[in-house]
Amino acid sequence: MERSRIGFFRKVFYAITDFRLYPFIIKERTISAIGYFIKLVLISCAVLSVYFMILTSEFISEDLNSFMKKIPNFSVANGEVTFEEEKTIEANDFVTLVLKNDYANNVNFSDYDDEKVYILVTKDYLRVGNVNNTEMAPAVSFEDVSLYDKAQMIDNINEFNNSFEAKAMLYLMVVTFTFFYFLVRRTWLLLMYIFVLLIFDGLFYLKLRFRDYFKISIYISTLPLILEMLAIAIGGKYSSTADFISFLIAGIYAFYALRAIRLNTLVMKGAGNTPEEKIMNAINDAKEEIEKQLKDIEEKGEAEDKKEEQSKDDDNTKS
Repeated sequence: MERSRIGFFRKVFYAITDFRLYPFIIKERTISAIGYFIKLVLISCAVLSVYFMILTSEFISEDLNSFMKKIPNFSVANGEVTFEEEKTIEANDFVTLVLKNDYANNVNFSDYDDEKVYILVTKDYLRVGNVNNTEMAPAVSFEDVSLYDKAQMIDNINEFNNSFEAKAMLYLMVVTFTFFYFLVRRTWLLLMYIFVLLIFDGLFYLKLRFRDYFKISIYISTLPLILEMLAIAIGGKYSSTADFISFLIAGIYAFYALRAIRLNTLVMKGAGNTPEEKIMNAINDAKEEIEKQLKDIEEKGEAEDKKEEQSKDDDNTKS
């Protein structure tokens, strides 16, 4: 299994199924590991972006008219939104729209107690996030909006629904946002995985370089990232329970990856992995053989001296 011959998808397969990959990983160039990580994130984002766009298209084409009827009349003037009445609207099983005649700094995602995605529309901002106060997209300010109302919004949505260019632009925005969201999230988790690796290394005494821990953390994150992608695609959201299970799986992989590297180190010390190590092993074997021969000669000489002294003693006794 030479690392130079392992393609991306085979690496994904081996990173999940074969811990013997990990001794090769620490010998890989760091830039190659980063490239693997970015490819993995890009593919995951592409799959999720297609899923998000399908949901968006279905919503726009099928549910938007009924959804718009639930939104109360509103107007935007001088950069502030005013709703005819405040409302909380269930867009679907995963998204809730909250309309408030208040300012953003007085309305928090933590005010809501489930794990849905919330779209908070206040007098000054539109924000997207969840109950953990996690902003899932940059806040949109109404500061530059002068005059706008519900009728204009419906007209704009109909124009968007009939525009291929607008949908393509939306898809590009979804892909870009999903990529950077995953990239930041997974980079943060890599640091957590490195911390776990450092703890487990106390059992194996490998004392690797930081970049080796970094490379290992990238590959042990393969299965957790794929599971996260599937959880979002199948369930529509990523719960804290799934997050815990994902981290637990990464911890198991961290332990067995270090164990594989430790076993490989012990084997290589015995067999010699590189030409230099083989030469050193041969020199050490020759040295041990010479020392053994010298010891045998020394013991043989001592035995002959004792025999000669014994012979002299016998002669003296006879005389």
